[in-house]
Amino acid sequence: MSGKITVKGEGKITAAPDTISLSAKLSSTDKDYAVAVGNSANQLEKLKNGIKKFGFDKKTLKTSNFAVNADYESVNDENGRYKRVFKGFTCVHDLVLEFDFDSKKLADVISAVAESLSEPDISIDFTVKDTDKLRDELLKNAVANARKKAELLCAAAGVTLGTLVSIDYTSVDLFPDCATSYAVDAKCARLAAPKAVNILPEDIEINDSVTIVWETV
Repeated sequence: MSGKITVKGEGKITAAPDTISLSAKLSSTDKDYAVAVGNSANQLEKLKNGIKKFGFDKKTLKTSNFAVNADYESVNDENGRYKRVFKGFTCVHDLVLEFDFDSKKLADVISAVAESLSEPDISIDFTVKDTDKLRDELLKNAVANARKKAELLCAAAGVTLGTLVSIDYTSVDLFPDCATSYAVDAKCARLAAPKAVNILPEDIEINDSVTIVWETV
């Protein structure tokens, strides 16, 4: 008499980071909308010219977010009541620059940011470029893990693993960033040119799962 067995396979792989992702936030506030946006554009151009000096094409600096918002603050009036007062328009431009892992190039980019006078907030992450390859390996591992579990369970139960019935998998977006933290303040970097630091980021660990149903005989 045939039956069915349902097993959840879990895949896990590790990969060494091969890409540096530098995020920069430019911010400009002015009571005149056009001035706020214009100042942001000037900051961006300075930053592009800064990275160009170190061999980067201006087009490699990508926009991840652009927004202009009206800012208000709460203040007490003469009667002690709070009221909203318009502070100005704030233009925020978030940018990302990705390049192959290279400590010397990272130091150069930080110098470019510092010298650009655009005064952005910056953050640095380490990731991998070929996420498709990671996903493929991850799914292979998850399926192999499910089959191994199913075969062990069938052997323990005295039955044989039969025909595959179904595979249940929900695709998820991979954001393979490693846990290594690398922080630098652009204002501090302006005081002294950053030096290349020989760092070795932690390996990235990625997990995924798949549920498979087989017949048993």
